[in-house]
Amino acid sequence: MESPFAKLIIDIQKRIKDNIPEIKFIDENKGQYGFDDFKARVLFPAVLIDFPNTPFSDLSTNIQLGNCTISLSLMFDPYNNTSSLTPLNIVEAGLNYYEIEQKLHRFMQGWCLDYFTPLSRVNATSQNRNEIGIRIREVFYNTEFEDWSLDDDSFTQLNFTEN
Repeated sequence: MESPFAKLIIDIQKRIKDNIPEIKFIDENKGQYGFDDFKARVLFPAVLIDFPNTPFSDLSTNIQLGNCTISLSLMFDPYNNTSSLTPLNIVEAGLNYYEIEQKLHRFMQGWCLDYFTPLSRVNATSQNRNEIGIRIREVFYNTEFEDWSLDDDSFTQLNFTEN
């Protein structure tokens, strides 16, 4: 595959699958949780991968540097009660999604392969999608990669003359 984005999805899926068995489903984020039957088609906890923002700058003719933000949306089935009136073992079970998020972070922070720089966490957010009964924790990482897919070994020689 030539696309850095396609390669990243495959490599992130493999990294999560090989190291975090608690995560049961990994896919590209295509807005699946907006579908009526999303919960019936997914095993939880789940991770959806997206690239919400990637500005590019030119390195040379047809070669660009991408400064990529990677979004990992962790999705959990409804969680247990975590109020102060709840027994501790129930509260801990209800907060377990933070432990899975931390484990994900442990395996993503600083991870790199030969085509992208080490990942660095830059943000984490929460969403409650009570209408569909899921909790979402979205963790954002930054990385950089060079896109050489358009490099055709051609170049233009510029000749400057003095006046």
